[in-house]
Amino acid sequence: MGYSQPAHTKDASSGNRDWRWSTPVLVAVITTAGVIISALIAAWVELSGPGPASTRADGTSASSTMTPSVAVARPQITSPEREVDTHRDVGVELSGTTPELDDGQELWILDESSDGTYYVSGRIDQNRINVIEGTWSFTDKPFGAEGEEAEFFVRLILANPSCAAKLQEEQAGDGTLEQRPQECKPQDKLKVNVTP
Repeated sequence: MGYSQPAHTKDASSGNRDWRWSTPVLVAVITTAGVIISALIAAWVELSGPGPASTRADGTSASSTMTPSVAVARPQITSPEREVDTHRDVGVELSGTTPELDDGQELWILDESSDGTYYVSGRIDQNRINVIEGTWSFTDKPFGAEGEEAEFFVRLILANPSCAAKLQEEQAGDGTLEQRPQECKPQDKLKVNVTP
């Protein structure tokens, strides 16, 4: 009496059918996993922020990933330092740095005396500071009355067109201001001790 042979053909055939049906499922799973991984990488890059910042010659920062920078350096007096002694007629040789100015903006120098009076420095055609590649220079003189000891604060002013018009008008007169116009924004200062 013989033994019946197991139906291997059916099992193999059934196995092949199972593999053919599961292939699209595997493709879908792999595709979905790829999309999820890509999304996770994008989120990580966004959260990690821009790369290390470098500093340009004009003082603004630049990101290594070319992300636009928002750095804004204000105009400054870099020389002399915070305080200087001088004679009335010798004055002070000022120099400094500035970011790029917007259209219509100018840098001006006002001298504030110890009693709070402001003096517009120099003549109208000499008062405006020429800004060249982020640097500026200006000779500020004279200070106070002849033979008197006095104390002044040199104020570096960022002037919009309205401020500049007022300073020009005052300079055309006696150059004296009882108070600083609100639209004339002080950016930096230097203490000047005037000797007789």
